Amino acid sequence: MITTTSLFIIAGSGLLAGFLTGLVSLGGAFIVVPAIYHALMAIGIASHTAYTTAVATSVAFVLISSSSATSTYARKSMIDYRLGAIISIGAIFGVWVGIKTLLQADDAVVRKAFGIFIWTMGAYILASKHFKWGQEYSGKPPSYNLLNQAALFIIGSLVGFLVSVFGIGGGGVIAPAIALLARSDMKRAIATGVATTVVISIYGAGGYIITGYGEPATVWPSLGWIYLPAIALLIPCALLAAPLGAKLAMRLSQSALLTTLAATMFFMGTKFIFF
Repeated sequence: MITTTSLFIIAGSGLLAGFLTGLVSLGGAFIVVPAIYHALMAIGIASHTAYTTAVATSVAFVLISSSSATSTYARKSMIDYRLGAIISIGAIFGVWVGIKTLLQADDAVVRKAFGIFIWTMGAYILASKHFKWGQEYSGKPPSYNLLNQAALFIIGSLVGFLVSVFGIGGGGVIAPAIALLARSDMKRAIATGVATTVVISIYGAGGYIITGYGEPATVWPSLGWIYLPAIALLIPCALLAAPLGAKLAMRLSQSALLTTLAATMFFMGTKFIFF
């Protein structure tokens, strides 16, 4: 039986993760996954089952929180649906490969690998801020040449894999890629990253429902691998916090957004390596 303290921790993680989803297009996995993982470990659930459940539940949570932030961006006409569609189509294969990988992999190795990856992404974002990569395109229409679209399609496959293995939203990878490759304004890139996250999360959540159906190792009560009590707490928290993050993002400068994104990703890497 999950404890009251664990339930409060999960709810708090939902508030913070939902806010960060709207602010910098990160799905909050670095907060939600550890919270659910430790809550399940505390009641005696095996490590691999706890981690798989945490990832699957995080993907479902990202779907809800990203949907809320996406509606805010859509009303402001900030989403590039063409680039979002290209990335979303590319993600289909990556999601399925990622689910199969996680179900068979050592979860400790997977967690540490992601921590190293996300530190690398944080360093890239800081470098892009220092050298102003992509910032000269602020306020300009994006580029739609064939090479850029092909690169974004491939990145979509990579993000699909990362979403299903680590439970992330994928926006932290998608937004910088759009800004650099498509020469897009960072705020527009973040909005598109959040919107694309919704579609990719639908793939991931559906995959974990299908693969967890009838699986005896799942934690009761669950929908496939998705832990329903956690979702019941995370959803209202995400709906409350994500629009606030999106509104703040539209008021911040591009430099401030990049700094916030990089700092958040360094923290995320640390949590995945050491939690």
